[in-house]
Amino acid sequence: MFKQHALILGLVLAVTIHAYDELVLAIAMPAITADLDGFHWYGLAFSSYLLATLIGVVWAGQDTDKQGPLKVFMWGYFAFGLGLVLSGSAQSMEVLIVGRALQGLGGGISWTVAFAVINLAFEETKRPKMIAMLDVAWVVPSLIAPVIGGLFIDYAHWRWIFFTQLPVLIVTAILLYPHFARLQKPTKQIVHNRLPAAYLLTIGAAVLLYISNQAISWLWLLAIPAAIFSLKPLLSLMPKDYLSHTSALSILLSIHALIFASFYGIEIFLPVLTTNIFNYSALQTGLFIAVGACTWCFASLLQARISQRLSTVRSLLFGFLCFGVGIALLFLSHIIKQSPWPLYLSMGACGFGMGMAFNTCMSAAMSQTKEGKEGATSTSLGIMSSLSIALVSGIGGAVLNIGERSGVDIELSLVTIWSIAGCCALIAVLVFLPRLHRMLKEA
Repeated sequence: MFKQHALILGLVLAVTIHAYDELVLAIAMPAITADLDGFHWYGLAFSSYLLATLIGVVWAGQDTDKQGPLKVFMWGYFAFGLGLVLSGSAQSMEVLIVGRALQGLGGGISWTVAFAVINLAFEETKRPKMIAMLDVAWVVPSLIAPVIGGLFIDYAHWRWIFFTQLPVLIVTAILLYPHFARLQKPTKQIVHNRLPAAYLLTIGAAVLLYISNQAISWLWLLAIPAAIFSLKPLLSLMPKDYLSHTSALSILLSIHALIFASFYGIEIFLPVLTTNIFNYSALQTGLFIAVGACTWCFASLLQARISQRLSTVRSLLFGFLCFGVGIALLFLSHIIKQSPWPLYLSMGACGFGMGMAFNTCMSAAMSQTKEGKEGATSTSLGIMSSLSIALVSGIGGAVLNIGERSGVDIELSLVTIWSIAGCCALIAVLVFLPRLHRMLKEA
């Protein structure tokens, strides 16, 4: 029993570190870009982390299926630790972006291994509860990271955000090492090497986002071949029927991507609204995001309890409707600027939608996974979440850059970003949920 508790604690900490590091930057980025004179790198600073995550999830997924989770996990934690040191000591945005990329590599590995180990180490009846626990492990940092990040920025320095993670990283590695060693496979399975496709996808997406963040010129014409270049490696990393969506798993992967694009299209750029326009402090901004974290946590636990009584499609639909309410309240905040309540209510609604939709999608996707393919499904889920957040942050950064160069008011640029997030939720509701409903009904 003690050994299982140590494994659970280690898995929770592994996801917590990845989530904390990713989420705290939403609060810290305005201060970091101001200190390093790099506001034009705002979107790409998030994208570098997330694009490197693509490589991490593919590497972790195939190595876990091939020989077990230990070796790739330790490599990931080494990369993450090195990235923390580089980011915390960075004197330029270029160095920070390199450090963030290393953190993304390690974070993608730890996230994928953690969810794959659920299928390897726990019985099927216990997996929804474990997914809910790891979901909470993602949400709790959403609660504390904004507050801690705000305190560091307002009363200390943003560099401590990175350095204070190192002790937790070491403790987590010590907890998980013996358990992952026991899950190593005696013989190496033959697993298709998907890393080259991950490299190509990352390169194509990076070029696409770099182009979109430049001033409008002939260079933008290269965006089309960059997108085409990225499509083939992306499809090779997904289930064979992904493009045709002839299975519930392939549909769930697309829904998974839209869940993350809807939520993080709001959360990543909320600090720009609160600090640059409404002149709230970093701590106050953190409180807005913390409200979303509380409702995310509550909704995730609620969904785990009612998962047997509420269908997958209804649960997802309710989650996306919450996103819609949250985005409408966000629009309202631009009108009622003197009151913070529309922002609190907006983040509360979006967080609740995330808790319902994410946990539902993860549980449904893993239930559609064949035995021995746990790493592959975790990889596909990780790719879709990382790619969608990277794209929405890169596109949002491009909207801000283009607006700034064109003399467009920053509020109009933010309204455009909120609209993009809303369109993602609308596509899920109108296109993918009806098809998923028909697919599950026929099964």
